[in-house]
Amino acid sequence: MDGQKINSPYTDYAYLTTVPVRAVDRIEVIRGPFSALYGSSAGGGIINIITKDGGDKSHISPWGQTGSFGRRDYGADVGIVWENLSLGLFFDHKTVDNYYLYDDKGVDDRNRDYEHNRFHGKLTGAFGDATDFSLSGGIIDADTGFGISQNLSMENYQDISHPYLNFQLASRVTGQLDISARLDWLQTSHKYHGETLENITFPPFGPPIPSFNYKASVNDTQADRYRADISGNYFISDRHILTLGSEVVYADGENQFTTPPETCWPFRTFRQNLQMTTPLFPLWAV
Repeated sequence: MDGQKINSPYTDYAYLTTVPVRAVDRIEVIRGPFSALYGSSAGGGIINIITKDGGDKSHISPWGQTGSFGRRDYGADVGIVWENLSLGLFFDHKTVDNYYLYDDKGVDDRNRDYEHNRFHGKLTGAFGDATDFSLSGGIIDADTGFGISQNLSMENYQDISHPYLNFQLASRVTGQLDISARLDWLQTSHKYHGETLENITFPPFGPPIPSFNYKASVNDTQADRYRADISGNYFISDRHILTLGSEVVYADGENQFTTPPETCWPFRTFRQNLQMTTPLFPLWAV
């Protein structure tokens, strides 16, 4: 999104619901292997979501809609323009209650619900005539319900939070040389509340019929990724471009699996740290 990788630092899964749909300006699709420029997840291609700034004039556009299953959507789009600065602010809220995802197919009759608040902002401007910048960021805070558990009759649900920031700088040094730099940060936080099989017991006498014992549990996963890169494009001719660049990525993740204190469930946690620096990579484009 705006050149920032939004795949989770923990699972490498891309959550496309992170950005409000009304904040999207266009979507670029680049086919083919681009790992040299965009990392290991770009082996098959790139999908880049370009978001909006404030446009050409200041404005505010509230909106809303409603539907079946208790669905309510509302929000506002705001554009603020001042001199050479353009700021776009986008907020939306969505609630869907009491529906069965696959009830018509007879494979899932769990009562589900979903709610989220999303915010995205983007500021664009220029330093002089040759240098442009953009600063974007936002957050999605969502709650997904998975119905009532079969054993403890408790509510199963997941809390999701994805904040992010992205700063970019692009400068036209000469007619043939462009230099760009980027700093970005992404955090993914998932907390699942449900039930977990604690143990299996058998009666001391009689038929060996197992008894499955469940406890309430919380699976909390959080990961952060910090990234910085710099690159340059040298236009040798209309059909030949030489690209050189380098990036530094630091990712940190943690998973905690717990149950409420009264259940006396053991606490488990592990942490993953990754620091990666890529050397200068050349790309000869024809």
